[in-house]
Amino acid sequence: MILKCDWVGEKLDQISDQHAQQFAAKFAKLSASRINCGLRTLRRALNLAFEWGKLERPAKITMARGERQRDRVLTDEELQQYIENCPQPWKDCATILAEEGMRPGEVFVLQWPNVLINGSGGVIRIADGKSKAARRVLPMTPNVYALLHARFEAAGRPNEGWVFPSGSSSGHFNGDAAKDQHARSLKDSGVQRFEPYILRHTALTNLAKKGADAHTLARIAGHSSIVMTMRYVHPQADAIERAFAMAHGKVSRKVPGSTHRLGVGTKLGTVIEAQKAKPRKLLVRKGGLEPPWVAPPDPKSGASANSATFARVEHP
Repeated sequence: MILKCDWVGEKLDQISDQHAQQFAAKFAKLSASRINCGLRTLRRALNLAFEWGKLERPAKITMARGERQRDRVLTDEELQQYIENCPQPWKDCATILAEEGMRPGEVFVLQWPNVLINGSGGVIRIADGKSKAARRVLPMTPNVYALLHARFEAAGRPNEGWVFPSGSSSGHFNGDAAKDQHARSLKDSGVQRFEPYILRHTALTNLAKKGADAHTLARIAGHSSIVMTMRYVHPQADAIERAFAMAHGKVSRKVPGSTHRLGVGTKLGTVIEAQKAKPRKLLVRKGGLEPPWVAPPDPKSGASANSATFARVEHP
């Protein structure tokens, strides 16, 4: 897309955000996502030039408005219903996206030398990633192993060639064909519309929910920066509780001016042994976590118990 612009022959230090806006205007008929894909490529090239000392300052490129956010996570029911209504080869591609968390482009260009299968499992090697972090090895899930093993046998156990061959000019299944099959799958399944990339987002979010830490998730996703990975990691109250318990243990300390003892943690599960049998009324600050019991502030101090960071437990 960038090569079709009038300013393609300009030197990098002459490229500005104004050129980026000309690019967006030239391809205004395309979706914001497609336009921003080109703009991100331009921004990446300019930022690399800055890192290599060819530009005096990093690039500032304004993205096109209206791009759909990729933060939806499919439910198990939605995913199953969708996959069941996918035609081949998109069905197998979608399954890999939803379970391995690979990028669509990485799945389409898979070749047999990078699919290592043995009698009980296997791994997928992404050898041509867009960055060093993108070049990685992923273990196959049972479903992915089953579908790749079936394709491997059906193709006559090849030593080379595309995993998803097609009659396209590239020789393999590609994004244009996937877009058509995806649209048909949505219509047949009745699942609310989503972008194919949501399958990868769902896989990575589910891995995070099941305990994958941000650094491990970054390796799985092929992210160069952990900042990109943090969108999938949303620590829950119980995860925070476990972190404090592992760091400090379930110890307790005396609350100043009170006969009660305060436990370590964010839930009442680690508070005073003597209070466990008594019913409690928990006043929780809106949007906050479920906090431990703390003594109400001294009325003489002028502080309000309801304005405290931690809520108050009242005994009837």
